[in-house]
Amino acid sequence: MSSSADYWRRREEAQRAHNITDEREYAREINRIYESMLDSIEEQINSFYAKYASAEGISMAEARKRAASLDIERYARKAERYVDERNFSAKANEEMRLYNLTMKVNRLELLKANIGLELVSGHDELESFMEEKIGDATEDELRRQAGILGKTVINNAKTAHVIVNASFHNATFSDRIWMHQDLLRNDINSLIQVGLIQGKNPRVLARELRRKFKVKKSDAERLMRTEMARARTDAQMREYEENGFGEYKYIACGGSDVCEVCKKMDGKVFSVKKIMPGVNAPPMHPNCHCSTAPYIDEKKYYEWLDSYDQHHMSYNDWIEHENIAREEGLRTKKGMPNAVNWKIVKSKEYSQRFSKLSENTKANELAAQRARQALKHRDGTMTEEIYAIDLKTGKDISRIVNQNYIQGVKRTKKFIEDVERAEANGANVLFIHNHPNGLIPSLADLNELLNHENASGLVVGHDGSIYFYTKPDIKLSENDFTIAYLKSRYYTDVKLKNESAMEELARMHKFVFKVL
Repeated sequence: MSSSADYWRRREEAQRAHNITDEREYAREINRIYESMLDSIEEQINSFYAKYASAEGISMAEARKRAASLDIERYARKAERYVDERNFSAKANEEMRLYNLTMKVNRLELLKANIGLELVSGHDELESFMEEKIGDATEDELRRQAGILGKTVINNAKTAHVIVNASFHNATFSDRIWMHQDLLRNDINSLIQVGLIQGKNPRVLARELRRKFKVKKSDAERLMRTEMARARTDAQMREYEENGFGEYKYIACGGSDVCEVCKKMDGKVFSVKKIMPGVNAPPMHPNCHCSTAPYIDEKKYYEWLDSYDQHHMSYNDWIEHENIAREEGLRTKKGMPNAVNWKIVKSKEYSQRFSKLSENTKANELAAQRARQALKHRDGTMTEEIYAIDLKTGKDISRIVNQNYIQGVKRTKKFIEDVERAEANGANVLFIHNHPNGLIPSLADLNELLNHENASGLVVGHDGSIYFYTKPDIKLSENDFTIAYLKSRYYTDVKLKNESAMEELARMHKFVFKVL
């Protein structure tokens, strides 16, 4: 039986072959764009020589004579047509401002402006082409990962756009395209200036110009391959995190083209949260074709794979299911500590207590449903889970149900992002989590609400208690609670004393605390 590592390596090798085929096609289009630019620029240079050259060539004095007004007007019409027809990007329009000519411009400056116009037009086309293809590759990678892992990030197109336009080593792919344009423009201007001084034949200039373009075309192809590798790696990490994988394995590309740097990285495992392309993830260098795979425990992987015909679950869903099943096995018997008081929780009176939450009946019923769900999952344990719902719409926002920390939940990136997205859309968020020991909300529970504009919390105890709370006016400390607790010294019952202390703390720091 082959290992999961073998499976992922075969899978990534097959994808690499597919990527290389796509890259060859994209290289042909990049070549076409550069050839088109080159043809237009050669045409400009040839026209310049045809108009102003004598038998001895063109002197610098002739080149610096004032350009004819008709030539300048012709250039202006051409520039206007390019902007209108080609729908230039913001960066292309910014570049065009370099070529706003006056009627006093000389012939050489007009030639450079015409060449600059072709460069802007060509690099604008290159930017659009790359953005489209890198975006397509990113969306394909998001879908590909979701196909085996099970879940995908919400709104692939929006996520892809963010990934494509992200900075890599302090520059976006777009920044690098226009940097290449600047370098090529400077090279061409220098080539023409030196050619005029040395009296070079236009055919000689053409050969040198083609050599310059060949280098820049290779630079563009390398940029596209490297940016695609970066975008695919980013997409992979987002999908790993979405599906609950905390680590990934580096997979060096196969064949003779693997370099020593990547060969040393092959098989190493890293944290998803500590990913750094170029340090511990692809691309390690320009033209890198390496990839990654989610790191899976071999034993669990085979258990999942061997039982797939029975459950048909994604790996992450299966792990979540197994965690819940394991919790069932760890449950203490009825009457033991942390067992849920189902007589209370299943009662009609318990359900009616949720009606005090809001005026939205649907939201109140959902809150009761999620509370009972948490209690069912965590019955007889010291562990917790959390749900977020919208009190406005009565709909779920997010949940964390697959952790097993003692008396706590670690909020995941997905949970945080889901809540932030809901809040941005005007949600009235209610956090619902269980307390195995039936205690009041903790200071951490209260202080967490300070991170939210419009949110409240609900703690449901295994003993049947329900506590509602809102955001305090400041971050609370142990000292704040101690002061409130001392004011409740007349209570002898610990639970009543804690509830009274929380009511006093709410008065002191202007938040709502209710025992439902």
